[in-house]
Amino acid sequence: MKKLLVLISVWLLLVGSVWAASDTLEGQELTSSATIEGVSTTDTCEGVELASGCSFASQDLDDDYTEVDTTGRLTVADSSITFDDIQNDEDSWVYKDFGADYFSGDFTVRFQWELTFQNSNGRLVLASFLNETGGTRSVIDDPDDEDDDGLYLYIRLSGGITRNFRIATIEDGSSSEQTGASEYAEDTTFYVTLTRDDDGGANSTGQVTAYLCTTAYCTSGVNLVTSVSIDCSTGEQNDFRYFYAIDSYNAGEDFSHDGTISDHEIKLCID
Repeated sequence: MKKLLVLISVWLLLVGSVWAASDTLEGQELTSSATIEGVSTTDTCEGVELASGCSFASQDLDDDYTEVDTTGRLTVADSSITFDDIQNDEDSWVYKDFGADYFSGDFTVRFQWELTFQNSNGRLVLASFLNETGGTRSVIDDPDDEDDDGLYLYIRLSGGITRNFRIATIEDGSSSEQTGASEYAEDTTFYVTLTRDDDGGANSTGQVTAYLCTTAYCTSGVNLVTSVSIDCSTGEQNDFRYFYAIDSYNAGEDFSHDGTISDHEIKLCID
């Protein structure tokens, strides 16, 4: 019996030693590995950031974004921006600094918008990715160097007749674009999904696609109004720092727009 008790005591001491070696105590990191959809994740304890699988992060436009609004055209709330008579000859935009090269691979952005007024030839940037804080048009009009790059999604009423949903890239200060096949309407809520496949396209250096839907977010089906894609050029697999949730596209023209844009979500992957 005594031998048995001695053996049990030794076993308990060994188990306790292994337990103490594998776990950590207060103020230290306790780590366990898991896999979610092929992405390695790390769970940590108090005060340590939890890295998770790829999922949408809602954007707080009021607290986390910077508003530039020289003439008071914008009303920014936590999840929405109301624009009243925003014009193409003024500086009006809302952006966030995510840090250098944050948008360096695949990503998806989605949001909702509704236009209540747009006059002839007006254009409005609904989403833009840049490496500067002076707005989308400034990168095109006054490029500083060959690193002036961007991509943006915008709407335009051409000649007071045709409403186009367009996507464009800025590569070394030069802009090129593709136009969606269908028109958009006023007083209608649209759901937009914008993706970049970083290795996609004809050159395997990136393809950007935007989907315009009614009722709900989609990439196909009956709710899809139109989709439009553009390929990045060879050598132009660019990274971006700033995301603009709206941009007046100041081109020195007094065309105006009214409406709202809201419920922005971002994730660093595509489905």
